[in-house]
Amino acid sequence: MVVIGKIVKSNSHVEYVCQVYNPGERAEVPTPADYAFGRFVRVLSAQAGQPDLIGVIYNTILMNPEFGTLGPRLSSAPELEIFSPDYLSEKATLVGILVVGSMPPAEGPAFQGIPPFSAPVDALVMPLTREELRRFHEGEAGPRLAYIPHLRSQAHPLIPHLLLNILDQVIELFPEHKEQITVLREGLAWQTYVQPMS
Repeated sequence: MVVIGKIVKSNSHVEYVCQVYNPGERAEVPTPADYAFGRFVRVLSAQAGQPDLIGVIYNTILMNPEFGTLGPRLSSAPELEIFSPDYLSEKATLVGILVVGSMPPAEGPAFQGIPPFSAPVDALVMPLTREELRRFHEGEAGPRLAYIPHLRSQAHPLIPHLLLNILDQVIELFPEHKEQITVLREGLAWQTYVQPMS
């Protein structure tokens, strides 16, 4: 399974920043689909036996220190690879992750809510597989979405769109519960698109 990147900082107990691996940093480079908006991810635990954190990508930040430096350069980018192979590119793609629960690496029930433990710096981040995503949402009588109030409490303008994206994913995972989830989605869509204009 591809590794998206590593945790480089946190803004709170549930909000993390992951630096996406660039070409050359790992054998398998993550694709944009691996760290797309609304993608569920697993933040690997540093301790054996401790569940991994489960989060969802809600934001992307592009870092380019060269922006605004319009002066002449002694070497072009291709020349740097030849004359300065140890040159470190400071360009980076960062993704914001909101933690919505935890899940054991193998078997065991998933937890939805705010975990008591945090992720360490440099923890690896991997996209959830379809099977893992279904397992995280499985409840006794259908899909569980206990983390929705937690996400709605976050003060970020992209959260309503993130929730719509998540509900679309859950509908695809649990087609037998499409009607119930669609009712929730339509109410949220009205609050997101229609209510602000009235």
